[in-house]
Amino acid sequence: MTMRDEVLKLNEIREIIRYKGSSDAWRVQIVGNLAATITSAEKLNNIAFEIVKDGDLKSPILIKLIELISLRNQAEIRRLAVYIIQQKQTESSAFRLIVSKIVNMAELRKIAEAMIDGNQTENNSIVDLIGFFRNNRELLKVGEQLVQQKLYTSKLAGVIQNHMNKHGSI
Repeated sequence: MTMRDEVLKLNEIREIIRYKGSSDAWRVQIVGNLAATITSAEKLNNIAFEIVKDGDLKSPILIKLIELISLRNQAEIRRLAVYIIQQKQTESSAFRLIVSKIVNMAELRKIAEAMIDGNQTENNSIVDLIGFFRNNRELLKVGEQLVQQKLYTSKLAGVIQNHMNKHGSI
């Protein structure tokens, strides 16, 4: 923790991630302690990208990084969500956790738009994502994007309408 150079800390985190010989709890604690001292959400996000690229979306270290990044920078956590969408892993618990951590509705809309652009509206992830909107203006923009891409189904229309009715007018 006393290392001053963030590059050294990031390299140490990468080594801990690669080292599989010890308990996950120990690794998560060390990574969490190191990551908490790194100021750049972008650099932490790059490590999260590596974990996703390796296909370890259930990694407790990834979960810890998601929690830390989401507190620091909503745009960075959206960037990770978009990467997971590109990897076609929207049904993962990591993706659901990211969506639950988004408080900026414009960032949530951008995640929905990435799913639409990637033609990933057939699974339940888009329905789950709609449930997190707290701003009907942003949700209407998602509906418009669905219509433009010709992906607006009666199921999605019903989900959007029900959600908007629950949360009142614009």
